[in-house]
Amino acid sequence: EALINAFKYAAGPNQKEPVQVSVGGGLEKTDASGAEVEPRRRWILVRDNGPGFPKDVLTGKRAGFGLAFLSGMSRDGWSITWGNENGAWIRAEF
Repeated sequence: EALINAFKYAAGPNQKEPVQVSVGGGLEKTDASGAEVEPRRRWILVRDNGPGFPKDVLTGKRAGFGLAFLSGMSRDGWSITWGNENGAWIRAEF
């Protein structure tokens, strides 16, 4: 859902890097002796260079289907955050 919206709202096809997808985490944290301390959570970040989220979405007064769907994943232990920075971004951590 985040990718669909990023491609939908990203500025023109001739722009450099209109949509960026980053992933990370998933490696185990260890202490100085090499013993496992806790597993690191995985994350995915999708950002575009479009107009960004409307203010009423950022303030929690309204959410479209996509954000409502993604937010529902928090019941499964996911953490979903979003905001604007030269376009919209959504980060899912699990």
